[in-house]
Amino acid sequence: MTILKETNFFRLWLGQILSQSGARMVQIAILWWGVQNAGESAGRWAGGLLVLSALPSLLFVKWFGRLIDSKPARRILISTDIASGTLVALLALCFFTGTLSTPVIYALAFGLAACQSLLDPTLNRSVALVASPEGLDKAVAMATSTQSLANFAGAMLGALLIDHIGIVSTLGLASVGYFVAASSSALTRFAPVPEPVTVAGAAPVETPWQVLGHYPFLKRLLIGFGLVNFFCTPTLLVLPLFVKRVLNLSASELGLLEGALWLGLILGTWASGVLKLSQDIVKVAFGCLLFLGAGFALPAFFPMFPVSAVSLFVAGAALGVNNARFFVFAQNSVADHEKGRFFSILSAVIGFTFPVAYLLFGLLVDTVAVTTVMVAQGVGIGILAFYFLGLREEARDLVEEEALGAN
Repeated sequence: MTILKETNFFRLWLGQILSQSGARMVQIAILWWGVQNAGESAGRWAGGLLVLSALPSLLFVKWFGRLIDSKPARRILISTDIASGTLVALLALCFFTGTLSTPVIYALAFGLAACQSLLDPTLNRSVALVASPEGLDKAVAMATSTQSLANFAGAMLGALLIDHIGIVSTLGLASVGYFVAASSSALTRFAPVPEPVTVAGAAPVETPWQVLGHYPFLKRLLIGFGLVNFFCTPTLLVLPLFVKRVLNLSASELGLLEGALWLGLILGTWASGVLKLSQDIVKVAFGCLLFLGAGFALPAFFPMFPVSAVSLFVAGAALGVNNARFFVFAQNSVADHEKGRFFSILSAVIGFTFPVAYLLFGLLVDTVAVTTVMVAQGVGIGILAFYFLGLREEARDLVEEEALGAN
């Protein structure tokens, strides 16, 4: 199967690439504006922005999970993309009229993040509804690469557009992209989701947290990746300051470095389905995280643009392989009628450290050298790689249980 043969999935996927590329364009535009205008407190300003962007997936996880499992996926995707496009248009209008302020930026960023925290699990749930059964594994890998490819396109295009046509026009293009994505979802065919069998007097619908309790091994994996993200995701605020303060370069070079990271993620995601890597998800996680930590730390010791680009590419590739293997494992492990709640809680657990990480690293980059912070990121990720080695026994028991079940 080639992805072009899966026209139904391909249509939805392209729309979401466009939608999420716009989200990254908006984020990089706002962050670069903050880096230029917040002076010595740029780290705290960016940290506050990213804290607010991380909160919706935690605050609304229960409601969003039930909503995704109870409402048609097409309706959620269309309405959320329209809402996002409207919010970005309002942000562009504020820039254009000069009525911009930090509270306005923070409020609109929170609204956009709420929309995104609804879009991501809905897309993950939708893969099995729009792809053919024989093409599901490759469709999952493609869906896993959505955010990576969108971040690559959004970072590269957004940074270049900021330098050439300005922030207002960049935001305007991002807004249009959301409405095109909504149209793409409207043209996609979704298979109906079978209703779970219920009986009189049955227990009420389980919450996302209760659903996660059905999958203890997945839960431990998610907690581990959430801890890894404590060190990994602050790159969103560390990298702009590294480019500005250490490399003394512009938004265009920031876009190229972000592009190297996301290009690595894309290629790593796609390669995971081609390369004959170990099927042991614990071993894959351990090896990938060692490369990820080294890729984040190396630019601090050799602060040159080429070294930084190559290191970030390697880090992205390692993360892409790891993410793809994990999402295929999750898609094959979770029951269809629980996937909306599972992927909603996945976003919450993966991101439970985001607010603290953004706040702490935002303060750190205003207090100590950016390169010191980058080394701390790499070392932290490397240490956490050994957490996954501690799950080897549980992974082995799970494989044995599945083998017995097959017999």
